[in-house]
Amino acid sequence: MIRELLLLSLSTVLINNFILTQLLGIEPLINSANNVKQAAKLGLAVIFIMVLVSSLTWVVNSVLLIPFRLEYLKTFVFIVIIVSLVQFTDWILQKFKVSLGVQLPALIANSAILGLALINVLQFSEFGGNFIQAIVNAIAAGSGFFLVVVLFAGIKERLDLKNIPRCFGGVPIALVSTALIAIAFLGFIM
Repeated sequence: MIRELLLLSLSTVLINNFILTQLLGIEPLINSANNVKQAAKLGLAVIFIMVLVSSLTWVVNSVLLIPFRLEYLKTFVFIVIIVSLVQFTDWILQKFKVSLGVQLPALIANSAILGLALINVLQFSEFGGNFIQAIVNAIAAGSGFFLVVVLFAGIKERLDLKNIPRCFGGVPIALVSTALIAIAFLGFIM
């Protein structure tokens, strides 16, 4: 069991990375902070939200949606759960005056969080997986997001020091950099 969980987490972080292979969560990557510290805070926030959302959506799907044959409401219910959890987490952080340096409500629009919830429910609820596998997959997906966002922020910091042609600056160089990172991660498959 531990071996399977380790393989699942390594596969999710390196081979099936949400950003690089499935293009989920690409918008926060392109618009992320230019420094590594802020990118790390964003990555940690995404890991936390992914674990919360994944656990709650797995339970709601297993206890409410499947037994009452309401699977067709899955996407709508999951979006409501994501919005509620992100807003609740933001409220708790503001109440205790904890600043992450990132806007948590921006995570509502992160497609990686909804994608993870849907993938976890499909793989680990409807096809015989369990809750532990769904949580490990959430931690690994968040860690993969964290890894790519921090790498990308480091690349953006270095690119800011270089003289890049105007037509290639901004989003075009960001997309080229993302493609090169994805090609580098393809080496883990071989």
